[in-house]
Amino acid sequence: MINTVAYDYWPVQPIISMRTPIIRNLAMISLDLGAFRLLVKRGMYHRERVNDALMSLFWKPMNTAEGRKAFLYFAHCLNNNDLMELKEELSKLALPVLIIRGEADVYLQKAISEDLYKNLPNATYKKIITGGHFIQEDEPEQLSDLILSFHKELNDRG
Repeated sequence: MINTVAYDYWPVQPIISMRTPIIRNLAMISLDLGAFRLLVKRGMYHRERVNDALMSLFWKPMNTAEGRKAFLYFAHCLNNNDLMELKEELSKLALPVLIIRGEADVYLQKAISEDLYKNLPNATYKKIITGGHFIQEDEPEQLSDLILSFHKELNDRG
């Protein structure tokens, strides 16, 4: 699990505000005006890596007004009722789970990962100090190493 939301930690206040149509419309316009780059940059630990090439990859799904509208609608529709319904089921999950948290994540609280770790009986919890919300961009090698090590450990167990 990477950048996982759970329990009643979601939605965060900026997403809640998207439920107001005027705020949603302003957000859609501001994405065009460079706010998206600022959001990505804020979510990175290694902010110097935010360049035009990276932003073109982040922006690709939202390259059209329809794509931006879908993104904002998706954010608007997420609610914690769905997440809270799963809370009891999580404690019964028999599968091994790897939880990886970027310690520099400014968007998702540390408590989400910690609570998941406490409530998932077969969880392993790893932290990447220099990982932000976009941990896969900040520390792709560390992230890959943790996933591969976890997979190897599972295979070695049989």
